[in-house]
Amino acid sequence: MPSLEFHNLPLVEVQARLRPEPPIHVDFDSIFPAYNALRSDFPKADFMESFQNAPGQAVTQTIRFGEPLGATFASLDGTLALNIQTTLMSATWRSRSFVQRDTYVRFPAMLEALRRLLASVPFNPKYTISNISYTNIVTVGHHPTGADLLSFITGVVPSTIPTAEAFLHDLSFSWRTGTGADLRIQVNSTQSDPSSDFVDSFMLTTTCGVLYDQSNDPLAHLQVAHDLMNETFLGIITEHAKKEWQYSAVRAS
Repeated sequence: MPSLEFHNLPLVEVQARLRPEPPIHVDFDSIFPAYNALRSDFPKADFMESFQNAPGQAVTQTIRFGEPLGATFASLDGTLALNIQTTLMSATWRSRSFVQRDTYVRFPAMLEALRRLLASVPFNPKYTISNISYTNIVTVGHHPTGADLLSFITGVVPSTIPTAEAFLHDLSFSWRTGTGADLRIQVNSTQSDPSSDFVDSFMLTTTCGVLYDQSNDPLAHLQVAHDLMNETFLGIITEHAKKEWQYSAVRAS
């Protein structure tokens, strides 16, 4: 499926994650070649101080004394970052502001960044999960209510949800398709300004993970997850949301 075309989507974060299985061994001998291969476009490098959650079931992470947990390689403006750790290879785009949002680099750029990351490390592991998530922050100017949620999302919201008289806290639902893809929709009330305590928005996160037997081509499975996520997202948003976010059509990804 082609990429969706929005001109005013309140997108603030996109994460594309791959899970190697069995876990890879990350050490200085693998991190430094990766940095040398990526530094022209990802010059801001640092060692990870804590593990990021990998897609799928949690596993025990074993690290030898004196070795790094992993590494992050970021673009000069910091909006696009690549990560490597024992159970995760990922690319993350994140807007520097929730109000004046940066322009998303689009999915093909995320794919290419991950392709470069995979090619930069001195090992070629198998993968079992490809996962992608999109996070939007929808500002309504007051603590969001059930009515606010229903004006943007349709079809998957329980019919018994309170509307204008009740504040929204959070809502989460997930399911697995017959083809083994896991989808999740998560809604949380939040602030449009992280430095403020004023709750005036809700965060909408849509996630799709594709599970498969060990594969040397996780990016092909990531494309499948991306296409399924697009189809799901387009199916749950209302006509009001399409108008508000200036949905026009789809374009080749």
